[in-house]
Amino acid sequence: MNLYEPSLAYGHLLVGQMLLAICCVFYLAWWCVTFMPGIDKKKWTVPRIVFIVLAALIGVAGLCLSYIAIIVVHEPTRVSNATVVAVAAIAFILLYFVTVCVFDRRFTCELFLIVGWGALEACAANVLNASAHLSDVWFGVMLGVVLVACAVSLVMYVLYYRLAPRKAFVSGMVPLITEGVATALLVLVCQ
Repeated sequence: MNLYEPSLAYGHLLVGQMLLAICCVFYLAWWCVTFMPGIDKKKWTVPRIVFIVLAALIGVAGLCLSYIAIIVVHEPTRVSNATVVAVAAIAFILLYFVTVCVFDRRFTCELFLIVGWGALEACAANVLNASAHLSDVWFGVMLGVVLVACAVSLVMYVLYYRLAPRKAFVSGMVPLITEGVATALLVLVCQ
């Protein structure tokens, strides 16, 4: 008995990616109403609760749809998605030690989100390319966009606690914008 119809994977992957882009919008809204300099960060207001709950629910739905679609597609990919995940795991461990030991940055979950998002997007582009929904040119472009978005996000991650409050606030917004735009771009360039 097949619990999932593989022919639906492409549509589910695109919907999952759209949901992840929307998640970034709600996460960004939550960031703005929670961390803007001068706002009481300890007081939970209705907008804060609504934005973070929506971001979490939409993000989990997008992640699940994307992940399930990625694992059921059986076309041969350029690089196995298991290799992509293994490289991401190694990168996370290395980045953890570099950011904590070299840059003296305390660890927060954003590092995991940056690396995990990059791996998910690389796998999504890989599967979309293998199933002929993403051209070879756009596949290369999207990998470049994901790498740049991850690199920019990592710079903002390292700098966050070293910046004045207003600049730190903006630096916390940058990864949400770059990841949201990159995820939306992947949906837009698919055939």
